[in-house]
Amino acid sequence: MEINELYLRTAFACMSSDGDIAKEEVALIEKMNNEDHLFGDINLTQRLEVLLTEINEQGLGFMKKFIDELSKQNLSIEEELQLLTIAAKTIYADNKVEYSEVKFFKLIRSCLKKVDNQTILNSIEEIDENWVEEDIVCDNDLLYVSYSKNVEMKLFDLSVINN
Repeated sequence: MEINELYLRTAFACMSSDGDIAKEEVALIEKMNNEDHLFGDINLTQRLEVLLTEINEQGLGFMKKFIDELSKQNLSIEEELQLLTIAAKTIYADNKVEYSEVKFFKLIRSCLKKVDNQTILNSIEEIDENWVEEDIVCDNDLLYVSYSKNVEMKLFDLSVINN
């Protein structure tokens, strides 16, 4: 998977990890694409619509597939740090942090092998030590046990992207 696609999928997964997609989260993703070009040369609205269709069809299976794919990536320290920065910023975009979002961040973090916790804490202002505690591991069988207990994945309306 291309790094730009992985970044977009990370933002999208974090945006939907609490079972809700806020307009502020969509706006942040648009800003990251327009200003920082993090997602490459794509039609962002079309890509988000495809991802919404996928998550509506797969539910929590979408999250499991994302974690499976992430755990297979061989990223540099800089790419891992960028991915975690995208995750944290997306989680904070709506100005409320749900327990399920922190759990999902921890799950993402557990899949990354190169960047150390101190570098993460020094680089990402939005998080604290609780976000990098190693109490959740990247074990795909534990995803449903640990993450899905507290998340109800509902069908998302495409209008959330097109506003």
